[in-house]
Formats: sequence, C-alpha cells, structure tokens
Amino acid sequence: MERLYHIKTIIDEIGDFINNAYLVDVAAIGAFYSDWTQYGAGVTNYLSVPDMPIDTKSTQFSLPCGFIQNADLNTFKPINSYQDAYFEKGVAEGVKHSWYKGGKGALHPYEGETIPEYTDFQEDGKYSWVK
Repeated sequence: MERLYHIKTIIDEIGDFINNAYLVDVAAIGAFYSDWTQYGAGVTNYLSVPDMPIDTKSTQFSLPCGFIQNADLNTFKPINSYQDAYFEKGVAEGVKHSWYKGGKGALHPYEGETIPEYTDFQEDGKYSWVK
C-alpha cells in the first residue's frame, strides 16, 4: 500500500506542476504566437467518444465526450452514452484505404467487418491498418 501511495503522490505532484506552472507558461507564451494556431490545422471537427465507464450501465464515463464542429466551442454537443443517437448515426468506419476486405461503404463500428486483406503499400489505394 505504501508503494501505491508513493505513486499517487508523484502523480499528484505532476498534476500540480501541469496546472500551476506548465499551463500558465503555455498560455503566456502562446499569447505571443496566436497566429501559429492555424499552422498545420486540418480537419476542424472534433469527436470524442465515451470511454472508461464508471457505472455498470455505461451512463457515466471517466473521459468526457462530445462533438465540436468547425473548431467552435459554442457548437459543443455532449455525447452521454454509447446509445446516444448522434453517436450511433454519426460514427462510421471505412476500409477503402485500409488493409481489410470490404466495400460496402462506411459502417458503424458495431456493424463493421474486420477481415484482414494485406496488399503492398499503394499510395492511391490501400496503405494502412487504420479504418
């Protein structure tokens, strides 16, 4: 138990450092380079799915989840469960460029197929194991 408490103490110290020193420095320095936030920007929609349930019915999660459209925090839509209609209808996996059999278009993860079909790297074809 003593070792676990020691690890918890270290994690708490790291959290304190991040909140009280690191984030303050990032904000202060970042203010001088606000135009840099556009460099490397790609897709501006962000989806976070529910993960790490903390109850037996999977209605509460350790990691917050939701959707932000066009990098506008005012559009935030929370996703509160795996059964959320927005989550079920809005998430799909496609295998067009990945090394899996398929071709029925993008499918919801619960309905998707994962049948490996490795080919060599093809820049305009299949090039990844990621769906």
